[in-house]
Amino acid sequence: IYDERPGRWVAEPAWPGPGVGEKVLNLAPHVLSEAKGANAILEVSSPQTAGLPSGAWCGYGVMPTLPVDQRMEEGNALIFETAPLTEAVEILGFPEFEVKLSSDKPVALLSATLSQVFPEGAASRISYGILNLSHRNDDLDIAPMVPGQAETVRVKLRCCGQRFEVGERIRLALATSHWPIVFPTAEQATLSIHCGDSRLILPVRAQQKLDDTLGVFLTPESAAPMEQEVLAKGDGFQRSVSTDQVTGETVYQVANDGGTVRHPHTGMVLSARHVDRFIIHPDDPNSAVGTCTWDKSYGRGDWQVRLSVKATVRALRKVWRIETHITAHDGDELIVDRSEVKEYPRDLN
Repeated sequence: IYDERPGRWVAEPAWPGPGVGEKVLNLAPHVLSEAKGANAILEVSSPQTAGLPSGAWCGYGVMPTLPVDQRMEEGNALIFETAPLTEAVEILGFPEFEVKLSSDKPVALLSATLSQVFPEGAASRISYGILNLSHRNDDLDIAPMVPGQAETVRVKLRCCGQRFEVGERIRLALATSHWPIVFPTAEQATLSIHCGDSRLILPVRAQQKLDDTLGVFLTPESAAPMEQEVLAKGDGFQRSVSTDQVTGETVYQVANDGGTVRHPHTGMVLSARHVDRFIIHPDDPNSAVGTCTWDKSYGRGDWQVRLSVKATVRALRKVWRIETHITAHDGDELIVDRSEVKEYPRDLN
């Protein structure tokens, strides 16, 4: 969570930009470097809770939903890291991870996270990529892995622009889960990573003359917020992780309670609260449950309505189970009360 993230504008005359090249970092046990990769095979089988520090799938930065310190992932993933940088490195574009690997299960996930490690040890996530290995050829050409058979696959990480300063390290973390951004596979899988045939490809960028023509980042601009009168203050935004030390079950919850407000220009009174709750056991991929609940009400004068919607997804061994419930009231009259349960074959997902 940052009070400020400094940065600057850069410019390329075209894309791919002439100022962007490749920096290849090869893998050795727990090491990233430009030296030849080591002829070693390392295994990774992450707990299902790996990925919890990643924040929201699409965080806008308005609420504190961005990633937190990635040091919490060190025990959940295979870590590969450069030595402290002797010169700054700037990247712009899509990092890629090319890896030779095998799986002991026909369906497995590979998560690759790129982080910036500061001299004091804190790690800030820069980008990440997740691949269901059944989709390694194409999303329309889904095929299971052959257990024990090594293949070379490529994972494209999210587009990013970042400067790594002198003294910092570049880290690649590999895991077999990324909860709750993605749900787990049906079985716990172990991946074998062939270091000597794997590499991280960074889109390094050289300074361009166009950069000198650009202004600095200015204060963010936005429209004036809508005028509103607070009638009942809500609990605001909350984000938490808790673990039952007896059962091992872990709960990740994000809640936002806006309370009750009145819009003076319309006289409309409204309230809104939503909760996203994800539950999983670190040793059981079939324990994964995600529930999203929304409660809203609207009113003006004698007109009062309220809605409640709840949707739950369960990652069972053979099927995805989706449970939904919706209720709608007009005043005290119940207008809609509907529940549905549907199941869909997992089909290598």
